[in-house]
Amino acid sequence: MDFIGVYARTDSVDAIRLVKHVYQLLLDMGVDVRVEVSLLPYLDGGGYRYFDVRHTVPSKVVLIGGDGTLLRFLCLVGDRPSPVIHPIKVGRKGFFFELDVYQGVERLRDFVEERYRVEALHRVRVEVERMGGVDRVHAALNEAAVVAPGSKTVTLRVEVDGEPVFENIEGDGVIVASPAGSTAYSLSAGGPILDRSLRAMIITPVNPTTWARPVVVSGEAVVRVTLLRASRPPSLFIDGQVFTRLRRGDGFRATLSRHPALLARYGRSRRVVIPY
Repeated sequence: MDFIGVYARTDSVDAIRLVKHVYQLLLDMGVDVRVEVSLLPYLDGGGYRYFDVRHTVPSKVVLIGGDGTLLRFLCLVGDRPSPVIHPIKVGRKGFFFELDVYQGVERLRDFVEERYRVEALHRVRVEVERMGGVDRVHAALNEAAVVAPGSKTVTLRVEVDGEPVFENIEGDGVIVASPAGSTAYSLSAGGPILDRSLRAMIITPVNPTTWARPVVVSGEAVVRVTLLRASRPPSLFIDGQVFTRLRRGDGFRATLSRHPALLARYGRSRRVVIPY
């Protein structure tokens, strides 16, 4: 039997209070509702039913928090089908959120009864490669980024469909971003803003020491980034949530995921969003 999940930031008293309120409202509607297991220590008992998103992804989720909460949740989902997410903003940053607390609660019945439009946001499938094999797989809503430590630089090779785009680029790193991620780290590094509905990826060098500009590639492309040289191991970040150290010869393979993030929308959404 399917159920509606609830996930929230755990560092906010307001968010936890809202979890309890939403849980009870959904119960009163006759809904099978369960909180994500990471919330249990913050709910003071109460006999809450729960699920573990690492093992079970429901078809619908009420998400309470901000952009960081959404990114953390999608990192836990990984490269699996996304639930339809009803995002309620509690916090300072909510670029992907259109509902505040009052609106989010008011729209709960619409969410339960599926009176919404789904916005599908392309994600980037990231396969971490070590010793010629795939070490682990992630899915990024915004970007995958190789970042040099401190004041050091790294030298990378970037290929698209097996052809070198940047054969030997030195700098602070490289970002591979989705259209939704075009307004995040990539933008701060000089990348373009894309229509969020496009099937495309952006390759953005970060502070290169030689002439290099961002490149937009097809959503059908395969992007491969390989570490050639570094005086200290750089980090690979996935949406700022997951990171791993890279050694010489390591890297990642990026493609558009078959599983976009699905957000419930109740009004007209802009496909090109300027973050200021």
